[in-house]
Amino acid sequence: MNCLKTFIIILLAYFQSGCTKSVETLEGSDVFTYFPVAIGNAITYSLDSTRYIQVGAEKEIRSYIIKDSVETLTNETAKSKTYRIARLVRNEFDSTLWTRLSTYYITIDSSRLELMESNKKYLQLVAPIKDGLKWNRNAYSTDSILASYSNTDQSDKVNNDIIPKSTTLLIRNDTISDPKDKKRYSAVYHWKEIYGKNIGLLFMERTEEIWQPPNANCSTGYYEDKSFHIKITFLKSNFRK
Repeated sequence: MNCLKTFIIILLAYFQSGCTKSVETLEGSDVFTYFPVAIGNAITYSLDSTRYIQVGAEKEIRSYIIKDSVETLTNETAKSKTYRIARLVRNEFDSTLWTRLSTYYITIDSSRLELMESNKKYLQLVAPIKDGLKWNRNAYSTDSILASYSNTDQSDKVNNDIIPKSTTLLIRNDTISDPKDKKRYSAVYHWKEIYGKNIGLLFMERTEEIWQPPNANCSTGYYEDKSFHIKITFLKSNFRK
């Protein structure tokens, strides 16, 4: 479970976003459109996380089910509301045995969505949600994470379910050398998210894989310890129309 928690902490990075200024919403959708939230709402995902085993040279995928449930409204102003959300986890087979994994808070208004977890604050989405809008998702930290919207209000398919309108965030897509050539150093950095209109997050895939080729200390080569791959996919919600 400690290993899983590490993966989920990394997973929470999918909520990172940024832009500290209010943005006009005359064109494009506001944040509520692509992130509906209310007390009692819950959304369930499948989670696939990759471990690097046997001196880091091989991969093993472990699958879980996670559920984010909106528990209560903790603060309200004239412009925004703050909600407490529980993240629960279970294995693929036992649908009754949920374990509370973490708690986080979101503050939302029409122009942005903020997340507070482990005393760190991030911004997830900014308005207007339309193609080409770029922003620093990590505006509250020293590291810059640039994201941009694309394919906004286009249909998408998730688990054979057609989503009429969605928007895609491509945050990073970099490759160094050929990952298939295990005789050479390579690295893959990929981070993509898809949000559905009136649903919220539909899909997230994030990969950071650093491969070290065979050397005097390791004849097989290995993935560095900090390597990871996480994929979450929307399964269902209790508020979808």
